[in-house]
Amino acid sequence: MHNDDYWKHYWQQHVAQTSSDQPFHQVLRTLNKQAPEPWQFSALITHLKALLQLESQHVLLDLCCGNGLITSELAPTCRQVLGVDFCEQLITDMAKHCPVNVIGIAADVNTVSFKPESFDRVLFSAALQHFSPTETIALLNRLRHWLKPNGVLLITDIPDQQRMWNFFNSDEREVNYFANELAGTPIIGSWYDKQWLVKLAKFSDFSDAEVVNQPDDFPYAHYRFDLLCRV
Repeated sequence: MHNDDYWKHYWQQHVAQTSSDQPFHQVLRTLNKQAPEPWQFSALITHLKALLQLESQHVLLDLCCGNGLITSELAPTCRQVLGVDFCEQLITDMAKHCPVNVIGIAADVNTVSFKPESFDRVLFSAALQHFSPTETIALLNRLRHWLKPNGVLLITDIPDQQRMWNFFNSDEREVNYFANELAGTPIIGSWYDKQWLVKLAKFSDFSDAEVVNQPDDFPYAHYRFDLLCRV
């Protein structure tokens, strides 16, 4: 099964089996199957706002927005948000609680299209792992064209290839990793090298790219990082 097809099937099945009354579980923003404490989620939103530097006139594109948990928190700080996710149920659930300046679009991130210079900011949160390196190269090239001058792309929660064994940190987890890779059902998905992504941003004509280490008390900081790219 192609990487994109596998993850689409995985998420469709997961969403169908998970209640929207458990929004964090619905989009797997959990640790050890537990939703974050309110202060932890608040710290994440503060972290994102500091990096995005949203302003009241900005238009934000939120790719793989899921059920809008983060979208709804960022929307009041800008003029408009377009949230894109391939899963129609998640887009429907997002519409139930997001502010009126949020527009949900059910579409595949790999094929959705926008006019050049449509957005001031792009957020791609906790989803890069579901894309192959080839898909990622194509996507960053497209994102660069969608951003306005002085625009910013923020990619968060990227699995760090050099710290992969911080996640698969027991004999059982190592066995599961190799068994699932062999079966074509990866547990996390794609793991990325920091330097590779920085060089890709340069190739995609971003003016610069900065690896951002997450605060130590963030739940995934021991094996994930963020990337901030500027036009």
